[in-house]
Amino acid sequence: PAHVSPSVGDRLYRTGDWGYLLSDGSLEICGRCDTMVKIRGYTVELEAVKTNLMELPGILSACIQAFGPEGEDKTLVAFVTPQENVTLSNRELRLQLKKRLPFYMIPSRFIIIDSIPVVEATGKLDQKALLDVYSKLKEQAGMLEVSKVIEGQEQPITPTELKIAQIWSELLNLYVLDTDESYFDVGGHSLLAAALT
Repeated sequence: PAHVSPSVGDRLYRTGDWGYLLSDGSLEICGRCDTMVKIRGYTVELEAVKTNLMELPGILSACIQAFGPEGEDKTLVAFVTPQENVTLSNRELRLQLKKRLPFYMIPSRFIIIDSIPVVEATGKLDQKALLDVYSKLKEQAGMLEVSKVIEGQEQPITPTELKIAQIWSELLNLYVLDTDESYFDVGGHSLLAAALT
């Protein structure tokens, strides 16, 4: 307290913001603590991911969330609302973000939704509603949708591709896979790869 207030006994309020204590004793507030998460050992600012995602063509609105059990690696998930008459694909969004962001800031999943939910009373993001959407989709992981597109044409899935997709689905909690996607692009990492053996 002595660093930010000249009076002894003054109280501080925990705002949930993060910032820097400057040499003149003032605070520079930089953002919210709850928008910074650890992904694969890297600190990720969710707003930075959102800003880059919103700059892509065809996106009306978006939000980024990190899901996962406390103390375990989190999964970065993008909820995206496309502009009218625009079709967005996970693959294209991932490819576009790869040009702008480091690998650890690329969401493992892109969930296309009609609108980003907000709490009516406050106008703030409804994180519970997003968690519900994500949880329902995870429950559908048993109903895996696998696709293989070559030169714009849907192709048949081989038994080997289907088996690999089923393993990835279980390991990564995925419900939609393109056989062309990289294990690392869809959220896999070296520690999870050990579970594949």
